[in-house]
Amino acid sequence: MLGVFPSYSSSDEDLKVLSVMEQHSTTSNEIEYQVLNNTVDLESSLDEDSVIDVEINGVGLTVESDSETTIEFRPAKESSPSFDLTIDYLKDDAHPVILSNGLVEFEAEDPDIRAYAAVKDDGSVQVVTAITSPDAPEEYLYSLEIPAGGEIVELGDSLAILDENEEFIGAVAPAWAIDANGVPVPTEYVVDGTSVTQVVEHQAHDVAYPVVADPWLGVNLLAGTWVNRKGPHPDYGTVYSTKLSSWGWTVYAGSTSGPLLLVGGQKILRDAGWKEFKARRQKVNTKTMHQQYLCHVQYGYAIWAAGVHWDLESKRSVKNNWATTNPLSHKCNWK
Repeated sequence: MLGVFPSYSSSDEDLKVLSVMEQHSTTSNEIEYQVLNNTVDLESSLDEDSVIDVEINGVGLTVESDSETTIEFRPAKESSPSFDLTIDYLKDDAHPVILSNGLVEFEAEDPDIRAYAAVKDDGSVQVVTAITSPDAPEEYLYSLEIPAGGEIVELGDSLAILDENEEFIGAVAPAWAIDANGVPVPTEYVVDGTSVTQVVEHQAHDVAYPVVADPWLGVNLLAGTWVNRKGPHPDYGTVYSTKLSSWGWTVYAGSTSGPLLLVGGQKILRDAGWKEFKARRQKVNTKTMHQQYLCHVQYGYAIWAAGVHWDLESKRSVKNNWATTNPLSHKCNWK
């Protein structure tokens, strides 16, 4: 149920925005629309200087507002550099206010905009913009500070954040926007160097306000790893399992507001996802388990072919032709 939300404003418009987000979170089947789900209670993390500093699922996060509002992401692996996101359309000194539903609220320059951050239990952050009127702009600018020599690369619908060695350090999930009735609103990212603008085309369409949109940033593609979890048959050695985090699934699956483009998400999972799996479970680094993993990435979107959990079995044989055989015959765990 909708609770009491201490905030910058408690107008009817603010309550309507929060009510619509709650409705999307409880009724939508799309993970990215479920803004209020799987959020982390940050009330005890806000210090006297209005700085939020936490570690969630191995990812360090700092949210602070001085002359500008920034969110810093610090991957758990010491060799992985951090990166920052600045929300450019907020007021100066827009100190964060923690709401009772897990959102962090900021004050925007434009009175027709509401701005929030939803910090998730997988260490990702949805930076949520609520557009309350056709008078609100259609472009929302975010500046990223990434390592020198790094770049932001468009891969399908997602944006990969790379360091100077072209190593993955994070990503932005595909752009999305929906109106108060849950109808998708055309949206896209425009990348200019290390700046990302989300364009939300709400003025040219018959939409019901508020329109909710966001860039969803994160580091952890995987929700976790397990050894010999209950379920898989152990006849083929030790079973190493993983499944995608909510944010990782959104990066992998592509945009729901346009044609489903898996190519970019698959590339991120093939490369960065495998490195993350190996970093968590070093014993998966064998040829057969790498092949099983790649097979799950290839066919995992179709649940009937590879399942929610991706299980790698240590004593499966090497299968160099796995990509040209029917996945239904082996479901990525061949004899």
